[in-house]
Amino acid sequence: MAGVGVLAQDALRKIITTLAVKNEEIQNFIYGLKQMLQNVEANSTKVQEDLEGEFQSLYSLLDELKEGMLMKIKQDRALSLPLQNQLAACTKALESSEERLETANQTLEGAENHDFNQVLLGCTFEVIPSSRAGTKRRDSEFLVLALG
Repeated sequence: MAGVGVLAQDALRKIITTLAVKNEEIQNFIYGLKQMLQNVEANSTKVQEDLEGEFQSLYSLLDELKEGMLMKIKQDRALSLPLQNQLAACTKALESSEERLETANQTLEGAENHDFNQVLLGCTFEVIPSSRAGTKRRDSEFLVLALG
């Protein structure tokens, strides 16, 4: 039985050796996984920091653009106030002008009826071709001249 015991011991040694090799492979695999995990964590942390930096830069740029736009809006509003004042003054002047024009027309109509008739009574008229008067009108057009 000594021969069977040696064979069993040899088989057992081979199994133990194979198990030891497999155990070392597993340890190496676990070490490799730990290294990959550390690299992933380190890389993800760096990528996250870079991303946050980029977003912060974009936020700063957007804030600057926002401030510039708000300033432009405020400037435009400030410019609109004098324009509103000018519009109000022009509207008031137009209304006043319309009133004066109406008054002048009424005065002219009243004076026209009286004065115009007086002027016509003392005038003589002559009709001449416009070409003879030195104008650039057609010969078929005529001018009426009031002779004092």
